Amino acid sequence: MHIITVTTNTASGGDFVSLTASSCPDGWFFEVSDSCGLEFVPPVDTLKEIPDEEGLMKFIDAIRLDGEPAFRGLVFGFLEANYSSDRVLTEEEKKEAEKFIEVESADFPNLAVKYRKRLKDWISARD
Repeated sequence: MHIITVTTNTASGGDFVSLTASSCPDGWFFEVSDSCGLEFVPPVDTLKEIPDEEGLMKFIDAIRLDGEPAFRGLVFGFLEANYSSDRVLTEEEKKEAEKFIEVESADFPNLAVKYRKRLKDWISARD
């Protein structure tokens, strides 16, 4: 089951990270795969049930990049690493940030819609 794919559009091309879940004897096994070979650490590997959208967002926001404790969430970790929330962004940087992250979900399309709104809100707040 495809939960979410996050694509970062960089000068060298697009890199992506995907979160999937597959059925297992204990419920659902979650796996993060990355096109650059980075290691991500989900909050847990297995859950008895697939959470609702809000629960999935909390799960996604709790994923960490191995060895990088400041990396905060599968979606916002990349945005924060490139466009720090503790500084004001110029209009040009805001336009770059809007194009930097793409979010999609085959099995939870509304999840992607919610993340897109959260991304726009995050960028707008950088005044």
